[in-house]
Amino acid sequence: LFLTDLQISELNAGAAQMTARRHRQPCKRRFSCNDAGTAAIEFALVMPVLLIALFLTIEFARVMYSKVEFEYAVFGATRFSSVGKIADTAKVQQALSDNLVLLDPTHLSPIGYTVVQNADKTKTATLTASYRVDSLLPLTNLASITLTRRVSYLINQ
Repeated sequence: LFLTDLQISELNAGAAQMTARRHRQPCKRRFSCNDAGTAAIEFALVMPVLLIALFLTIEFARVMYSKVEFEYAVFGATRFSSVGKIADTAKVQQALSDNLVLLDPTHLSPIGYTVVQNADKTKTATLTASYRVDSLLPLTNLASITLTRRVSYLINQ
């Protein structure tokens, strides 16, 4: 009886599988050899951590965006009061509200706007503004974050 090389390799593979089955350790506990559901348990353990990390990242990005937009609005209000001929507190407050593009103007606190006459006949204005950013996450202890900006600048005559 002559066997081809392919048949011999198949016989050797079968013998190796039988030897592996014979030498496998028997399971000492009922569930120790059963791998069913392992992925679901790992998912259940890891998913809450990933969701918390995702929501905290989104919240941090919202606060940073609000900070950048609020500072740009303060810049626009200072430019308005610096260049404008007649600028009082109400007009500067309105300019600040108008420059808030995607932020809610109702979260703005009343501004502090003072103009001081310097010794060299120039005027220096100081603008103080605050904006409240509310948290979207109910799990955090932060009800809101207040952004405050104070700017002093010369008024062009």
